[in-house]
Amino acid sequence: MRKKSRAIVFFVALGTMLLFQAVVLASPAPADKVFVKAYYPDLKTAYHTARSSGLFAPEIHKDEGYLIVLVTLSDRFDLERQGYSIEAYPAYDLFHGRSNLETTRGIPGYPCYRTVEETFDTAVQMVQDNPTLAQWIDIGDSWKKTDGSGGYDMMVLRLTNLEIEKKKPAFFILGGIHGREYVTAEIATRFAEHLIDNYDQDPDATWILDHHEIHLVLQANPDGRKKAEAGQSWRKNTNNSECSNGDFGVDLNRNFDYKWAATNGASSGDPCDDMYRGADPGSEPETQAIKAYMETVIEDFNGSDPNQGGPPETTGIFIDIHGGLELVLWAWSYQNVTPANSDEMRTLGRKFSYFNGYEPDQAPGMYKMDGSTLDYAYAEFGIASYLWECSSGFFVDCNTFENSISPDNIDALFYGAKACGAPYMVPKGPDTLDVTVEEAELTATVTDSRYNNDNGTEPTQDIAAAEYYIDVPPWDAGAIAFPMTAVDGDFDEETEDVKATIDGRDLDRGRHIVFVRGQDQDGNWGPTSAVFYEGEIDTDSETDTDTGTDSDTDSDSDTDTDSDTDSDSDTDSDSDTDTDSDSDSDSDSDTDSDTDSDSDSDADSDSDADSDSDSDAYDNDDAACGCATPGQTSTPTENLLPILLNRLVFS
Repeated sequence: MRKKSRAIVFFVALGTMLLFQAVVLASPAPADKVFVKAYYPDLKTAYHTARSSGLFAPEIHKDEGYLIVLVTLSDRFDLERQGYSIEAYPAYDLFHGRSNLETTRGIPGYPCYRTVEETFDTAVQMVQDNPTLAQWIDIGDSWKKTDGSGGYDMMVLRLTNLEIEKKKPAFFILGGIHGREYVTAEIATRFAEHLIDNYDQDPDATWILDHHEIHLVLQANPDGRKKAEAGQSWRKNTNNSECSNGDFGVDLNRNFDYKWAATNGASSGDPCDDMYRGADPGSEPETQAIKAYMETVIEDFNGSDPNQGGPPETTGIFIDIHGGLELVLWAWSYQNVTPANSDEMRTLGRKFSYFNGYEPDQAPGMYKMDGSTLDYAYAEFGIASYLWECSSGFFVDCNTFENSISPDNIDALFYGAKACGAPYMVPKGPDTLDVTVEEAELTATVTDSRYNNDNGTEPTQDIAAAEYYIDVPPWDAGAIAFPMTAVDGDFDEETEDVKATIDGRDLDRGRHIVFVRGQDQDGNWGPTSAVFYEGEIDTDSETDTDTGTDSDTDSDSDTDTDSDTDSDSDTDSDSDTDTDSDSDSDSDSDTDSDTDSDSDSDADSDSDADSDSDSDAYDNDDAACGCATPGQTSTPTENLLPILLNRLVFS
């Protein structure tokens, strides 16, 4: 009996010890704080709690209507006064799967997320393997490096075809500004890999890197990210000069200088608060490095007036990727003030949300931020500026990330890369999908239906037209538009299948790129999609020659030419492209050759030459359109501006 009692005591003690260890591992929080499920009264209140209350809310579960929140007893009473219903959640394991500590790649327990070092190694390898497409650029130092206590270089991965020198629009992506939001740097890194891996294989990835610049700050807060990789719920950088209780650091997304400290509750002046904005605007070395680099690569479209916004021809998009709430937000974020480009940013926001499924809204509709990155980008340059919340929590399991978060957001970023040449215009127009070409027959689908209407409804129209270009995109000098027709005969629906026959007579042999775009009934041209086309011309020919002695030669070819030559100096050339040309001369010679192309020409000289050529290369009689030769390339109008940086590293 005594043995049994001792065994019971032992197992109770062991169980208590294991439970204590589990709680300690799961909750790196002070003893007076516990995790709870907080069932929210409405979604807007939940967003405010998760982002602006100063409480740590690592997950939001929309389907079940609750947040997971780390609270004190006082916090719990505050939430209940706001309408929350609180349920204890003592077993919450903050770091899902952290028992798998033998992971050799990625963050322990989260192998799908690269560490800071692995992210940087990936970028360096990308540059080494693709020196004409990628650059790895040192733009400054993290706080710990400036302090001499370790730290990292602040790095940018720049992607563009360096062999094409011209002015290019900038697509600027910021990842990892909050250390604990694991998904952000990985999404940006995988997007870079997607573009590089598909260059020269996928026509859209190819023209994006040929004609645009992609700038990726993969780890905007490397010091803070390292603390999060070690299992801490770390949001800020690691500036420990002002707070002594262990919650030090500056929230870099409250440290930018536009509207810094402008809105009550949008940031904090307490150095130990999670949303501490810093002692001064732009005080942190990470903020300074990012700003200085942006000012060298993004064109300024609004001059000295931050409220002016950008004109319709503005180029460039800025996206700051976050994790936590499944939202696509645009400027302004400091206050519910309508920006000059509100309609345009809303349209593009609804387009992004079509791909990733998140709710689109101007930022203050969910929560306010002052000193934010997106307000700085919009105020400074007038470009379309966004903050994406790309998950329903900070420490998202790899299965969810791999199967939905990563692919959905890479699709959305890919659309952004297509639209960054005219972000205030092309999102209003229709998308072009499924572009194919077989034996010069070009087909595509054009649709004006792809928007997320969870928060308001985006106007859509019927398709009005479609066109294609060969080698030179629509926005470059020398571009030549060729019309496409509706497969069903009329442009009168929101989605249309379109077609054309490519006139490749004057194209060089080898691969060409064909750009296709559609227009809606309001006159909006949508973004371009492309396909590769092999422009090789067959040289088999069919020739029939009749010289007074009845000599006939037949040779068959895609290009048929019929020519009769009489010794009377009368020559008939019949070319059925239909190129029919007759020319008479004393000796009769007949050459038959079939190429389809409609054009008529007559010429008379001593030897009476009639040239009559009918070309059917388009399925209409429009070939003699007076257009310049397809396939000509444009001359760059401006050399790429040099990047003025402290240090430029080519690996």
